[in-house]
Amino acid sequence: MLFPRFLFSGASLLLAATALGQSPSPATAPKTATAAYTFAEQMPKFHGGGADSALAYLRRHMEYPAEAVAQRLEGRVFVSFIVNAAGAVEQAQVVKGSQPLLDAEALRAVQAMPAWEPGRQNGRPVSVVQTLPILFRLPTVQPLLTSPRPATQVHMPRPVGGQAALEQHVKTKLPYPEAARQAQASALVFVRVDVDSLGQVTGTRLMTLMHDKQTPKGQAAQAKQLQQELTDAALAGLRTGLTWQPGQRNSQPVRSNALVPVLFDGKAGTVGLLPQLRLFPDELPAVEGGNASFAQFLAQNIRYPADALRARMQGKVLMLFEVSETGRVENPLIIQSVYPSIDAEALRVAAQLPPMHPALEQGRPVRSFFVAPITFSLKPSR
Repeated sequence: MLFPRFLFSGASLLLAATALGQSPSPATAPKTATAAYTFAEQMPKFHGGGADSALAYLRRHMEYPAEAVAQRLEGRVFVSFIVNAAGAVEQAQVVKGSQPLLDAEALRAVQAMPAWEPGRQNGRPVSVVQTLPILFRLPTVQPLLTSPRPATQVHMPRPVGGQAALEQHVKTKLPYPEAARQAQASALVFVRVDVDSLGQVTGTRLMTLMHDKQTPKGQAAQAKQLQQELTDAALAGLRTGLTWQPGQRNSQPVRSNALVPVLFDGKAGTVGLLPQLRLFPDELPAVEGGNASFAQFLAQNIRYPADALRARMQGKVLMLFEVSETGRVENPLIIQSVYPSIDAEALRVAAQLPPMHPALEQGRPVRSFFVAPITFSLKPSR
């Protein structure tokens, strides 16, 4: 991608597969025109070892789906298949699923397994049905902070159906401008969606636009036009078509706003959201000691740039940064600029921010974001 790594991040995980289970009953075994045994005198072996070898292979070759990590999905998937007389895996199918994302990865991995040593009956190689129960389990995340979490008083608005509904809307209802698609123009558009106390969208506003700045010589005007088309598409696409739950303050519905990052991927020709980032957690990231502590940290660490003082530049910088599952502050990004040196100072201080309490979904820490307003104000002269 053309963008710097500011919100893209991996997640550590534990992928575990349970031991090979007994072959399923004929009712759940894969259907085949060739008779397959549910039990043979010599059962199939994977790389000469059996269950342990098969599990070791899966641990090396399975990948926890990124979207499943972001949604904190776990579960056990039962995949049934036939090891034929030649040792090949065939007719794999999920006989008991967990989540579509996990089911698809488990099935893919089993289908990709290399040849087994076939089972044998009366000394002859035969086809044998096998069932593999595969467990997807995320690691336990230990937040860096152990102090009490500040009470949450504010909840942002969210689409009815949560982030999954927003992702589906963006992918299917938000058009990729044809000229931009053909030019493979990419952009990351941060849109503020204003929602009133009844859950009605009252407007959308561009917060910032990140795009490919490597514009070929002589094509600046065309690039600017394409960027405008992408911005207009993002603003219009989030203005209608979604039902929202209003934000709350002290359990009462209030007028508020949500920040939505829309990603136009020029190479893939797709529209989506930034991966692995939870936009509407149950509990937002929280500063240890509350907002007063955060303000104190900024006051003690920010230095007004000399050139900005000479130029009499002042204003409010809006800075967005990730808060990881452990509460670490990562990948700061200016989404509302004031002046180059002022922006740079805000980013410098962000690198020194202490850990925060991470966002929570269903009581578990998730990767989310935090928007910090930092005001640079000139003192009046006397």
